[in-house]
Amino acid sequence: MKKKLFTYIFCTFVYLQIFNYINSRKIGFRELNVFERIHHNPFFILIFSIVFAGQYFLVQMFHGVTRTVPLGKSEWGACITVGSSVLLVAWCIKFTPKSLLKKIPFGKFVDEDKVVTDRIAQMAIHA
Repeated sequence: MKKKLFTYIFCTFVYLQIFNYINSRKIGFRELNVFERIHHNPFFILIFSIVFAGQYFLVQMFHGVTRTVPLGKSEWGACITVGSSVLLVAWCIKFTPKSLLKKIPFGKFVDEDKVVTDRIAQMAIHA
């Protein structure tokens, strides 16, 4: 039973990261549709598909390597559903007022819509 719980956590964490690939395609508060032109980048689709399917095969067929147990269809569905929740959370954050986000006690607020003024960052953008 403990192995099954750890398998759920492992799969959910990986799918959270995989769906975050989609979120990282668009940054800034004005860019709401993270699926816009997603099919125009074949490398993104290829990598996304390989990692998505690789996770399934890693747990189902090579569970000895990852020390997991195979999951059923509904369990996979639950892991993928929870993993895809990052899409909704990121979408909701884009509607959160910046004044409220500035009050969050951890770290410095980064304005993704602001023009980059850092010289090193500008060099990386233009590279």
